[in-house]
Amino acid sequence: MNPEHFNTLVHAYLDGTLSPLQKLELEQALRDSVEHRAQFWKQTELHGQLRGVSENEALWRGLEQASEIQMVSSRSRSWFCNPLAAAAAGFVLCLFCTSSVRAYMGQWVSKVRPLPMANGGFEEQTKIEDGVPTVVGVWSGDYSRVVGAENGVTPYQGGKMLRFVRANNELSDPRATRNVGEIHQIIDLRPFHADLATGKAQVEISARFAAGTQDSGYYFSLQAISFQGPIEWAVEAWNGRDRYGRTAAERVVEASWPAGRPAWQKLQLNLPVLTGTDFLILHGAVTRLPKPKEGVVEFPAHYMDDVTAQLRINRVEGDS
Repeated sequence: MNPEHFNTLVHAYLDGTLSPLQKLELEQALRDSVEHRAQFWKQTELHGQLRGVSENEALWRGLEQASEIQMVSSRSRSWFCNPLAAAAAGFVLCLFCTSSVRAYMGQWVSKVRPLPMANGGFEEQTKIEDGVPTVVGVWSGDYSRVVGAENGVTPYQGGKMLRFVRANNELSDPRATRNVGEIHQIIDLRPFHADLATGKAQVEISARFAAGTQDSGYYFSLQAISFQGPIEWAVEAWNGRDRYGRTAAERVVEASWPAGRPAWQKLQLNLPVLTGTDFLILHGAVTRLPKPKEGVVEFPAHYMDDVTAQLRINRVEGDS
């Protein structure tokens, strides 16, 4: 790994903005290089008073075991740097404690509403559009195709599934090195504004992934972000999700062959949704690590199927 990219990963770690896939890259670099480990400890020692030693220990524990990672984030991450944000965090904590007491005294009730996600089983849409979508109800992303059973993998349900083909699309920069094959769909949350106004809503998303090859170094991920504004802002919201995403969540798992044969691996995530949120961008991907020095990765046999999304509103019985 070149020093510039390694420093980018370390800075993201120190800033608290390290994504699950970046975490995997950082762990791999620390495994492979004594120099990288020395540089990591030097930089983290300089930031020790801000971050504390506990996160360093957690990262090193991750070097010794395979992990499934879920990250849920909001736009304000650095509470320790902002006294006003810290005070707000304390206020939220007080609210949480109050809700816990009320939940103890009362009954938690949930209302679940299905979200208008299109073609979660890939039975209807046969052509995948290019890039991040700017309309609802379609799958769009990198080169991929809808297929039937192949390479020892059978669709989870129905007769079709999505196959990731290559880590770019017609809109990609042909000079770029790419190792992530992506697919997206936008879900319209505007009809649910009344539910979101309760301040207690979350989106529950799941998808299944499978590999028709035992080759190591491939990772499946499920991610979602929410944003406020017109749908035409979707591309900007996704590309600048650390800045413009109101909330975000991600789940990552290494592609595997349980019992020595292809099997579907289910990823699930819960995304808190704030009052006034207009759209949700759902994202599925396969990533090849380590990233090659040049070129575009082609995926030998990696699949996605059975994507679901629903909105859950939790409250204590009798709470308004």
